[in-house]
Order: sequence, then structure tokens, then C-alpha cells
Amino acid sequence: MIYNKKNKYILLLYQMVIPILLVSICTIILAKDKKLVELDLGLTVDSVTQATPGYSRGLTPPHLRKETGKKRPAFMVVRGLKNLALYKPVSSKEEETVIGDIDQINDGIKKSDEFNYVEFGPSIGWVEIDLKEKYAVHAIVIWHYYRNAVIYNDVIVQVADDAAFSRKVMTLFNNDHDNSAGLGKGRDKAFYSRWWGEIVDARGRDHKGVRARFVRVYTGTGMEEEPPRFVEINVYGK
Repeated sequence: MIYNKKNKYILLLYQMVIPILLVSICTIILAKDKKLVELDLGLTVDSVTQATPGYSRGLTPPHLRKETGKKRPAFMVVRGLKNLALYKPVSSKEEETVIGDIDQINDGIKKSDEFNYVEFGPSIGWVEIDLKEKYAVHAIVIWHYYRNAVIYNDVIVQVADDAAFSRKVMTLFNNDHDNSAGLGKGRDKAFYSRWWGEIVDARGRDHKGVRARFVRVYTGTGMEEEPPRFVEINVYGK
């Protein structure tokens, strides 16, 4: 081939285009292998109390997330996730509950009825779930008591490798805007407890999740001094 200015530009074009094409093909193949699906939270009529409690007429925090009235966007995850928390060992900061049994926190029942929640004393406490081994956690979903329009303060979600939360601790959610819990100020929004649950995102940009064994959820009292009440906690991963 005669090497001239025209051939030089063609060669440069090939050198630029071919790598881009190869990357694009690899991306398409990876995307096909990791096809995302909507996370199924099992929010059927028989599974939850689909009440519309309205809004609090009392105090609301300045960092309250505004509700639009529209359906929450689909939370897309990799295939094969399951609720790792179901029936796993649960512990709490407090030795005794005020209402309910602590095992109800991950018994699979999401209804917010008279006997389907766990109440603790009026302070910032936590519940902890031992997944029994390390998993890739992609989402943690919390159902606080939702029959009333409650805004719970100081909701913090952490994962770790040990029960004492001293090794590889990662904070996934923190709306404690004034550091009441002593774990640092959080930037996440306060929210109304609703029947569709609050999803804490642990997917990561590459959708590989966060590897951990223990999950801890802190919750303080509500804006109207309601005691901390949990209905259910799900941990989705594989």
C-alpha cells in the first residue's frame, strides 16, 4: 500500500473506531448478561395494609422529602435477589419490647395491624439482623408503623462484618440531620412511613451490591413523640 496522506487518515480512523466498537459490543454483552428487573416487594392487597393515612398536621422537619403523589419509580436490580433477612436472628439495643416480639421484624408479615408491629421505648434504638454469612446486599427495605402519618427521626442504616459493628462498617442511609444518634450528620431526607416501604439503595453503580453479614437499622421517636415502631425489615441480595 502506498503510504500517503489519505491512507494516514484512514489508518487513524480505524485506530479510533475499532476500539470504540469493541467496547460497545462488550458493553451490550454484559448488559444482556446482567439484565435488570424490577425488585418485587410483594406489595399485594393480602400482604400489606394499603391504607392512605394522609399527612401529619403537626411538626414537619425542614429536610422532609416532598411526596408527589405519583407511583415510586421502579427499583431495578440484577436477577436472582431474595429476601435474605427472612427468619434470621434479630437483636436490638433494648432488652425488651413494649409491644410485640422482636422476631416479628423479619417474619414476612408487612401488615400494619394491631398486633403486627414491634414497639420500643422512646429513645434512639436499633435492631440488628444477622444474615448468618456474608452476602452481596443490594437493597434494604424498612416498614415502620404506617397506619398513621408518622415521620420517624434519626433513621440510620448500616451494614458490617461483625455484630459489634467494628469491622467494615458502611452507612447506607442517614437522615439524622443534627447528629442526635452520635453517628454523624446525615444528608438523606426524612420521610413518611408508608405501606410501600422505604428502600435503602445498596446496589452501587456496577450493581454488584455491598458485601456484609450484619444489618443494623436505627430509629428515633416520631415528630409527634411517637415511639419507634417496626413492622418489617427486608434485606435483598444474593
